[in-house]
Amino acid sequence: MPSSELAISLPRYEHSVALTALFILYETDEELIAEIKVQNLDTGLSLNVGALVINGRLGSYRILIGKKRHSIILQANGTHALTDAWTSLGPMQARSQQRASRRP
Repeated sequence: MPSSELAISLPRYEHSVALTALFILYETDEELIAEIKVQNLDTGLSLNVGALVINGRLGSYRILIGKKRHSIILQANGTHALTDAWTSLGPMQARSQQRASRRP
């Protein structure tokens, strides 16, 4: 792709990202104002554990195969999947701290 085409397509992409961000902020504010009660939190965390396992195994596998085939792209993709797996730990840690704070 010539650089002139790339320069033309970037602003359109940036506008769509900005519009998406504004929509997310609007929806979040609506939910915070309405004080919606969170439901099925344990089900969501169970799915989160599943995502952690899948992303962890998939990321490790991609890194392994990427090293064997000398593919930097495959290794980077595996590292990204591992990052997603580590990020999944945040909600689980928050939930465990919430449960611990409620105990007498």
